Amino acid sequence: MACRQKSHHTKLPENHPLSGYGPKKEPFLWQSGHPIHGIWAGAASETVQQGNKKGRQNRVDAAFATKLLSRKLKFEKSFSLIQLKSNRAISSNIKSENLRFLHNETTRLVGPMLKRLSAVCVFGWALGACGQLPQPPLAMPMYTGGETLAPYGYVEFCRRHESDCAKAGTSDQKIKLSAKRWKQLQDVNAAVNAAVAPITDQDLYDKVEYWTYPSAQGDCEDYVLEKRKRLIAAGWPAQSLLISVALDSSAGAHAVLIAMTDRGDFVLDNQSPDILPWHDTPYVWDKRQSTQDPMVWVSLDGATGNPDLTSASFSEE
Repeated sequence: MACRQKSHHTKLPENHPLSGYGPKKEPFLWQSGHPIHGIWAGAASETVQQGNKKGRQNRVDAAFATKLLSRKLKFEKSFSLIQLKSNRAISSNIKSENLRFLHNETTRLVGPMLKRLSAVCVFGWALGACGQLPQPPLAMPMYTGGETLAPYGYVEFCRRHESDCAKAGTSDQKIKLSAKRWKQLQDVNAAVNAAVAPITDQDLYDKVEYWTYPSAQGDCEDYVLEKRKRLIAAGWPAQSLLISVALDSSAGAHAVLIAMTDRGDFVLDNQSPDILPWHDTPYVWDKRQSTQDPMVWVSLDGATGNPDLTSASFSEE
């Protein structure tokens, strides 16, 4: 059987500089025994090897790119899950934060307008254009948050005076603040502030906290209890008189009485002879009785007064 002999000629790539030469043109250069044959054969072999190496590198690069893309997709999926969980975790706070922002912006924007309006009306009242009787200033209602713990001293007080802490109703009662009601607030605030000398519970009762009705001396919460008692006796609904706790300039807890009215929320304070809108005070507000139940307290979320606003009197019929 006659087998086909393997050719001794080396085929160069078409793009090789010497590809135009061959056995037909230069047969003596392409004989396997010729000295220069090894040079052409080596060049051809090196070119083929470089092409194969480049092909392998391209395959490696493609595999690496595929792996990177797979990792990128996995990372994006994991990041999406983390972001979704994070959004769910903070969603419960969005409403509270939005309400707080709205409250602060409303106070900042409406406050100066109320101040200008009060000045106009006071001037008009002096000319007889706004009515005969001066009325209290306008104020913003307080922002309240969720339920919180009542002060320990108040809980102890209610154990001794259950009837004074009983639930009086189930709905808010913002009293209509007429000239007569405004005068009642001023009279009661001034009378109790004058009748009671300030003293700490530690000095008076040898206790850190003790809430009670005062006689001749008392701490801030004793003033509050007495004012609330007198106003209820004068016909004020208990739901409109709320005990509140704030932090003063020295970061100490300070109790005051909040009167909720149709003209806003006002502060009766033993440290001030004036009855001010809550946002005109220098306090950081901590918590307050709820309007539904005096034994339930709600957070005020650290709301602060606006020192740029000042109270002013209004006059109307």
